[in-house]
Amino acid sequence: MILILSVVYSLNNQKDSILTKNLCYLEAQSCRIELDDSIMQVSFSDFPIQIEEMLNLSIIYDTHYVVRRGWLEGTNMYMGKTPLFLKTSRIDKLNNQVNLDAELFIGACSESNMRWKLTIELEDIQTSDLKTVSVFFQTHA
Repeated sequence: MILILSVVYSLNNQKDSILTKNLCYLEAQSCRIELDDSIMQVSFSDFPIQIEEMLNLSIIYDTHYVVRRGWLEGTNMYMGKTPLFLKTSRIDKLNNQVNLDAELFIGACSESNMRWKLTIELEDIQTSDLKTVSVFFQTHA
């Protein structure tokens, strides 16, 4: 029992993102998301994430996927959906990965501590299946 509590305490004190299938809880500048057969990484240019500023993101994923769209929405207060602006992408042929640059604007809210969910929709090029991944994070005013 003490060993289990020690491991849980140790994991909770690490400031790395939690790797989970199709979602992550952002605890640092980037987080990794497990897809069926690969890993996707979402990195924010700044951390902690600031409100009322344009944020730059980098999304790295396997070349057999295409990011179709993305959006941000509040989870503790509904504020509508804010689109993720997809900008440029580069293909790393050596690692079979796409590095996509994107931008996101987070507006101010009357709630000082906001919880957010960034949703990214991908399409598998081979099967045309859609996959949705989510990145959860918080902002503090």
